[in-house]
Amino acid sequence: MKKLFFTIVFINLLHSQSTVDINNQEVLVMPNEAVVEVFGMVCSFCAYGLEKNLSNLDKINSKKYTNGVYVDIDNQYLKIAFQTKSQIDYKKIHSLILDAGFTPNVIYSIEKNELSQHTIDKTGNMKSMKHMHKHDHGDSHDHDSM
Repeated sequence: MKKLFFTIVFINLLHSQSTVDINNQEVLVMPNEAVVEVFGMVCSFCAYGLEKNLSNLDKINSKKYTNGVYVDIDNQYLKIAFQTKSQIDYKKIHSLILDAGFTPNVIYSIEKNELSQHTIDKTGNMKSMKHMHKHDHGDSHDHDSM
């Protein structure tokens, strides 16, 4: 019975993750995470500043990555891990990245087992965009976000 339970959990996890292409790097987007393409990161000091600012977000999972934040300077993205079933505050993430002196481009997350893409315009309004979802059987389908 235990084996069946773990098998079901593992299969659900596989179906609720997705990948996105950021600077020719395939990046895994997991449930309870936000992946953000960020322009302007060039050194480890940049990474440290972003990690410090973003690690203060509400409901962050500080046990994952470095205080809940992973920064990839070479490929210009970061990941933020949140506690299970936490609401992701896209505007707050966007604001903290801007305050640190960088430009957030697209924020990716898994919502209702689907890949979602969000941008925040200059007036602070969130905009959901059309996205591609890669399925295990090799097909890709367009979906409209919210």
